Amino acid sequence: MASRKFSIVIACLFVLGAFTWYGARFWTFGHVPASFAIPCVLAIALAVSQVRGSDSSRWLMLLFSGGGAYASFNLVSYTNARGIAGEAFLFPGAFFSLCAVLLVGSLLSGMRRTRKSAE
Repeated sequence: MASRKFSIVIACLFVLGAFTWYGARFWTFGHVPASFAIPCVLAIALAVSQVRGSDSSRWLMLLFSGGGAYASFNLVSYTNARGIAGEAFLFPGAFFSLCAVLLVGSLLSGMRRTRKSAE
């Protein structure tokens, strides 16, 4: 049950990162693209799949979390260099980074458990 709760925490961080990304975009630039709902719905679907225990969704979440963290921190430096206050992108970057670290820990512990059960 502890791993289920851990998966729920990871999924919540991932979805929170996706939603705060668009909140930061609105806060910084004053507009959000009309298609913002599509990535948010996909983030929720991926999070639900991860909570159910799909390994492929964990790897996808790790990929998207790493990309989201990189893009967020890159946008902070880009906007600051242009004279625009882009500190709002620190929040999604932090959520995506924490999600990626927890996913790496989850994947490593899952590999260790699999190896122990094989012996």
